[in-house]
Amino acid sequence: FQSDPRRRCALRQSLIDREKLPELVPLDAIVGTLQPTVADELGLSPKTRVVTGLNEVVVERAFTGHTVRLRVYFDGEFFTSYVSDGMVVATPTGSTAYAFSVRGPIVAPTHRALLMVPVAPHLLFDRALVLEATSTIELEVVGHRPAKVSIDGQGGFDVTPGNRIVCSTASKPARFIRFEELRFHHVLKRKFSLADR
Repeated sequence: FQSDPRRRCALRQSLIDREKLPELVPLDAIVGTLQPTVADELGLSPKTRVVTGLNEVVVERAFTGHTVRLRVYFDGEFFTSYVSDGMVVATPTGSTAYAFSVRGPIVAPTHRALLMVPVAPHLLFDRALVLEATSTIELEVVGHRPAKVSIDGQGGFDVTPGNRIVCSTASKPARFIRFEELRFHHVLKRKFSLADR
């Protein structure tokens, strides 16, 4: 029995009380997803694409050996410009994915926030930022070099100078069923093989 994963899965499914399903899938289990919008200018346009992801949106250089220049806005207000290999905008769920590999902070998935982490920035201010979940982050490609956008590591699309990628939490969060209690620090210990001593 233990060697048959299909039977184990069937057993787990049979243990679910469908009347209690809403309790097993709380709305705040995962804070939200990112909803990046690519537009030629603020507001919607015929070229707008709306994509939803779970972990992160990455805007990165299109060609090896070059950087990309990004102008960053928070809630419609200009913050600063970055010259870097790219920029990661992540959810707390994605904080242990690509954002972690570029020195971003680890954030518990129950925390409501958006993370912005520059990739190899060419400036003194190279820190990651943890912003409110209600924030809107706009990344405008400037200069003369194009960039690429990917969502959760999946094939992306090209953006040219003048394009903006608008990132915000989605209106509906992701929902997951858990078959056992998972504590965040236990997940971290297992994922990163942390010692008990």
